[in-house]
Amino acid sequence: MNQAEQMLQDIVGMNTAGNHEADVAAYLEALFNQHNITNKLVKLSDRRIGVIAEIGNGNGPILAFDGHEDTVALGDMNKWQHNPLSGEKIDGKIFGRGITDMKSGLMAAAIAMVNLKKQESKLNGTFKFYATVGEESGEIGAKQMVELGLASHIDALLIGEPSGLPLVGLPKNHSSEALPGIILQENLDELIVKNHTQEQHFLEIAHKCSEVNKLDYFYSVT
Repeated sequence: MNQAEQMLQDIVGMNTAGNHEADVAAYLEALFNQHNITNKLVKLSDRRIGVIAEIGNGNGPILAFDGHEDTVALGDMNKWQHNPLSGEKIDGKIFGRGITDMKSGLMAAAIAMVNLKKQESKLNGTFKFYATVGEESGEIGAKQMVELGLASHIDALLIGEPSGLPLVGLPKNHSSEALPGIILQENLDELIVKNHTQEQHFLEIAHKCSEVNKLDYFYSVT
């Protein structure tokens, strides 16, 4: 298991199913302090604490990433095939509550912050990281940050929620004009090889409960 996977496993092992996000906040604070990244804790209550971190030279737009620390309840432990707090890695996949929604996205952004910090002098603008609480129950953490004026002046905001679709679910016959950004069928093999996945991932313009435009997405081959 590499360092990034270990870090994800660390926070998956923290039960943040409602009213228990403080451990993840402390973990992120320590990570950012270790790499000299400016950060602050945003306290909703003793057990509900969010994090904001920032890098860049300030001479340009503000790009922000937002992710939530909480998960839905663990449910009946007897019905789990794997311990939901173990972060167990099996056949290249890590299992646990909140892996997809959305501790993997949250930790990916935190690791990106650490890596970008090394190139901070070249960032013509500001990259901000938000870790919020209570997304699964009313978005209370995000609301708090907005009301405190901590999310003002953001030019663009990326939410790390999952958007993967099985490749087999894509239409076999379609035109790129009808579905802008959808990869053509003949290029699916290339997508699988380059992304090491059986899924197609999109950036979507949306907000919770209502998508603005289902066709307004694109894919990226990395």
